[in-house]
Amino acid sequence: MKKTILATSIISVILTGCASPSAPIIIVPNCDYENINSKEFILKGNNFTKNDSVYSYGSLAKTRDFSFKLYNRFLYSELVNKKGKVLPQSKEDYETKTKTVLLSNCQKVFMLEPSPYQREGKFEDFIYTEDLSLARSLIGTTIYSRKSEFSNYLTEEKWQEFPKGTLDELTVVDVEPSTMGHSVGYQGDTFYLLAKTKNDKKVYVPFNEREFYYKYPIKETWDIKTQDAIKKGELLIGMTKEQTTIVTGMPEKINRTTTSYGIYEFWIFKNFYLSFLGNELKSHISK
Repeated sequence: MKKTILATSIISVILTGCASPSAPIIIVPNCDYENINSKEFILKGNNFTKNDSVYSYGSLAKTRDFSFKLYNRFLYSELVNKKGKVLPQSKEDYETKTKTVLLSNCQKVFMLEPSPYQREGKFEDFIYTEDLSLARSLIGTTIYSRKSEFSNYLTEEKWQEFPKGTLDELTVVDVEPSTMGHSVGYQGDTFYLLAKTKNDKKVYVPFNEREFYYKYPIKETWDIKTQDAIKKGELLIGMTKEQTTIVTGMPEKINRTTTSYGIYEFWIFKNFYLSFLGNELKSHISK
C-alpha cells in the first residue's frame, strides 16, 4: 500500500511539473536589430539533438531565473540557427551576472555569465557569422591537416573515425555549422568543415586554427634535411618553433625562465617535453 501511495505521489509530481506554464516571451518593439553595434552570431545545431530536447546546455533562458526549470528553457527547435547579438551590459546584467541577448526577431533572451561553458571568450552555443562567412569562403580551396590532440577525423558513415595524418591535403566541399555529438575541449566551441581527402574520403575538420593550415606550411627556403624530417614527422635539434609545431602541434602548456644565456621555454605535451633557447629547439625529453 505504501509503495502504491509513493508511486502515485511521484507520478503526480511529474505531471504537475510537465503542466507548469511556460515563461512569457519578451519581444522588444522596434528593436532596430540591424543597427545594434555588436558581433552577430548564430545559435548552432547538434547532429545528435532532437527537436523536442532542451536546447544545448541550458546556458540560454527566457528570464534571468537560471534555476533548472523547464518552463524557463527553450526547446532545441526554438533556437537552432537563430541569429542574435549580445547587448551592452546593463546594471541589471551586472547585478544578476547575466548577459542580455537580442535575437533577430526582436526577442530578448538571457545568458548566464560567467558561463561554465565559456572558454577563451567563446560560447558553445554560438557561431559568429563572420567566422561562418570565413569558413564558407574556403569551399573549393585546399587546406592541410595539422597535428593536434585529436588523431582522427569524423566521417559521414555513422560518425566513424578515420586516421588523420600530418599535412593531409584536403579540399573543402561544404560547411557543417553544428557540433558533432557531445564534443569536449576546444572542439566543443567550434563547428566543422566538410572536406575530401585525395582518395575522395569525406571527413569533418573542426574550424579551428589548431586543426589545419590555410596554406602549405613547409617553406622552400628551409634546408632539405629539415623539410624531409618534417614530412616524416620527425624532430631535429635546432629546428625553429614554427618548424617544430608542424611536427608536434601546439603544446598543452608553456613555461618560461630567464637565464644568463637568454629566455628558455619549456613546452609541455602529454607524453614529452621540448625546450627552446630563443627560437631554437634544444632538447626533446620523453615523460
